[in-house]
Amino acid sequence: MTHISIDELIKALWSTDSRVCEDAIASIKAMGEAALPALMIALKKDDRNSEFAAFENEKLREAIIEIGDPAFRQLLELLTPDSDMVRAAAKTLKRWGDNRAVDHLIVSMLNDDIGLNGRCYIIQALGDFRDPKAFEPLRTALGHENESIRSFAARALAEYGDVDVMPSIFDALEHRNHKWWYGTTEGIGEIGRSLRKSAAEKGAEADFVRCLAEMESRYPEMVAEYKSWNRIS
Repeated sequence: MTHISIDELIKALWSTDSRVCEDAIASIKAMGEAALPALMIALKKDDRNSEFAAFENEKLREAIIEIGDPAFRQLLELLTPDSDMVRAAAKTLKRWGDNRAVDHLIVSMLNDDIGLNGRCYIIQALGDFRDPKAFEPLRTALGHENESIRSFAARALAEYGDVDVMPSIFDALEHRNHKWWYGTTEGIGEIGRSLRKSAAEKGAEADFVRCLAEMESRYPEMVAEYKSWNRIS
């Protein structure tokens, strides 16, 4: 497929035939950095305000990752206030999983000149990385004036499984619009579930249960919502 144009190769990434997709990815990888301009256009067009694979093309992102460092550097360069691809870059970097992105994501998370939507996806990416360097910046974000930033930071921190941060999470979300968050990944039900799961992986589930009991005396409605969402009696 090396004789096929980059636009045709990108189109092939939407094929239902897995072999066609893999051949296209291999050919794009062989093209290298020269394929990036067209790939970035495709990424921008395909980006959705969602993480569900049914809405976004996984093979396109695999092809970008296969380009290697030139693509990695370009995605980092998109994490700026004047970029309209912050969200797309953050989600692709999360999929990439290269911890070299963490410092750049932290800087962008703290930049109030970057749009709110993009910053929320940056925070989400940091939660997936679980890098120790991001823990304190995320904890600082719990005090942000914007409630969406606080909620996404809480969800990201839950991934670390550090039960000691639970009081700060409840404090940060006390005045959140609970009607909006019910059932979302930024709702207390999902945040609590994630924190409990991560704590259990670290052997600290008993600490989670103890701390949740302490939170119940301070935030009975929030704890009740967590229990209701997770069907805990």
